[in-house]
Amino acid sequence: MGLSKEERYAALLDGRCTEEERRQLMAELAAGGEDLEVFAHVAAVLDEMEEEDRAAGVIPFRPHPMASERTQAPPKQPPKRVRILMIGGLLLAACLAALIVRPLLKRGPADGPAAVVAMLAEGDEPLPDSLLPSIEPQRGIGTQLGDPERVRLGAWLVTLEIAGRTDPGQARRAAGEIAKLLARTDDPDNLAGRYRAIAQGTRRFDPDLAAEAEAIAGGVKSIQFGEWLQGARIAATGRDVQFFRKEQSRRWLAGGELPESLRGAARSDLERARAAVSLPTPDWQSLARSLDAVLARMRG
Repeated sequence: MGLSKEERYAALLDGRCTEEERRQLMAELAAGGEDLEVFAHVAAVLDEMEEEDRAAGVIPFRPHPMASERTQAPPKQPPKRVRILMIGGLLLAACLAALIVRPLLKRGPADGPAAVVAMLAEGDEPLPDSLLPSIEPQRGIGTQLGDPERVRLGAWLVTLEIAGRTDPGQARRAAGEIAKLLARTDDPDNLAGRYRAIAQGTRRFDPDLAAEAEAIAGGVKSIQFGEWLQGARIAATGRDVQFFRKEQSRRWLAGGELPESLRGAARSDLERARAAVSLPTPDWQSLARSLDAVLARMRG
């Protein structure tokens, strides 16, 4: 029978774990939640027991499980209070690292313009003009982009990801549209200027700029939806059924991950798109019309 969670954490605090066991337990604790509460409870109980033993004049000792009774002295461990502080410090570092890394992990391999293009069966050919997300934005207030405009930004980022490798003229047009949108954001590093330089042909296309664009525009879910939506429009035109069988497509077609501000505008067309692609033989024309209609509603 395996050890309980409490017993495993007690072994960690007592220094009785192997290096592999310690790494596994630290990974559990770094995830937070109920495990941290159990760990804190175990630490408090052991500390209280040690205080009671000390008050009674007893020096507690638990032999190390790997030690021989006759030939190996018990391994020296730091005092339990020191071990608790050491483990607490490691956990704090792990949690801080998670706060920094987790947003990047959330994007993961299923998000971002390059990954959307990778989902496509045919992402290495120039796009027809009918697939360019060429809706003129309405002026917003101040420098804040609205969620509909962030959707358009995501669509243009995917367009540039393809055009940057297939069609210089189309890439310049896409970069120009991205520059217009970014000009309305808080842009301390003049990212809009770098996209403008691509549009003017004085700078090469750099796919790494997309992550910076997403960061300064805010509303990452809206941008991700725009990236997927443009990929879906391309896939519908190319009758790429595998694109719509991927988990990312199922999530967006279900509509549950859409920001609240977009659900009213997009829900009915996404439902029609999902119905069209769910048929034994997808209704590609209906699917394409529905996806085009979603993009057409994305006005600032």
